[in-house]
Amino acid sequence: MSVLLSIFTSGGFGAILGLVGSWLTKKEERKSLELKYKQELLLADKRKEEMVLENQHELLVADKQFDRAKMESTMKIEGKDIDAFTESQKTSGSFKLVETLRTLTRVFIVTYLLGVTTYFAYNISCVIGGFAAIPIIELTAIYKNILIELVFLTNLSVSWWFGSRASSKVKK
Repeated sequence: MSVLLSIFTSGGFGAILGLVGSWLTKKEERKSLELKYKQELLLADKRKEEMVLENQHELLVADKQFDRAKMESTMKIEGKDIDAFTESQKTSGSFKLVETLRTLTRVFIVTYLLGVTTYFAYNISCVIGGFAAIPIIELTAIYKNILIELVFLTNLSVSWWFGSRASSKVKK
């Protein structure tokens, strides 16, 4: 036992034990560094993924802001177009005069044509001797045609009049 005790307490055994301890310490330090670097690598990967996601998010936000700005500018342009059209539809003093002349011209033309038609129809009736000179079969056909034309003109006039009125939405 004393031999064994002298071996364990000898300087050579102490050196060997020191080398083994040093080797184990270095081995532990390497494992610790390896774990540390793996952790840093994982953190770096996570930061990289985070940055990629942030950049993608920022790009999406920028795209949305661009789309919004584009839509707002389009709406402003359309608003200006509507304002310009509205302004162009307002009647100034000279335009009111032109509109009045156009309306009076229509009335004059219609009145003139009705007068001329009545004048010719009356004179022709006097020359041929009135309705008595026309056979009853032809008078019946003429009467039927007149009724058909009157219904057509009535429908045309009423539908045109109602169709050309501005709706309440347009007036506002």
